[in-house]
Amino acid sequence: MNTKVGFCRVRVAFSAFRPVNPQDPPLDPFLVHTLTIRFEPKKQRPGDSSEGSSDPRNFELKMEFIKALPTGQETDIVLVSCTGSGIEPNRREQVLKAKKAGEDALRRSGLGYTIVRPGPLQEEPGGQRALIFDQGNRISQGISCADVADICVKALHDSTARNKSFDVCYEHVSEQGNELYELVAHLPDKANNYLAPALSVLETNT
Repeated sequence: MNTKVGFCRVRVAFSAFRPVNPQDPPLDPFLVHTLTIRFEPKKQRPGDSSEGSSDPRNFELKMEFIKALPTGQETDIVLVSCTGSGIEPNRREQVLKAKKAGEDALRRSGLGYTIVRPGPLQEEPGGQRALIFDQGNRISQGISCADVADICVKALHDSTARNKSFDVCYEHVSEQGNELYELVAHLPDKANNYLAPALSVLETNT
């Protein structure tokens, strides 16, 4: 929609629609087959109008598109972003800024999303090592491309992944053991759904 400051995007929930006849029932989104726009000027009180005043119906509205966004329990789109780990220091800030802009655009789109931020990618077989899922920007280990691909496919069909952003990498085990690493590791296994329990403790709308 074109405004004084340029085009803007306006999102209106189906629950915000009101019937023309107040006696009609609320809108049922499942019965909608057509979307149209109608301008209705605000009614003036008697005595408010004066000669020479502009007609409130005299205006111009430019619209680029109208679309209805899908809703459901599963993710509509998976975005593979990055944590910044493993990127050259002189390029890290620029890369992360671009990645963040892409993530923000997806969150504002209204689509059900899953944003995966893997550690440095490695070309090796997947399913061999335990994985860490986190939202604290604390990971530093790498992860295989195969494991990232498996996570993306599972996220498309797992309601737990909807509207969540998370970091993922291999489990870090120090020489003294893993007692210094407080995050819970999950071993990827094609025979079971490791993604649901891993993401169930993470915050949504992130």
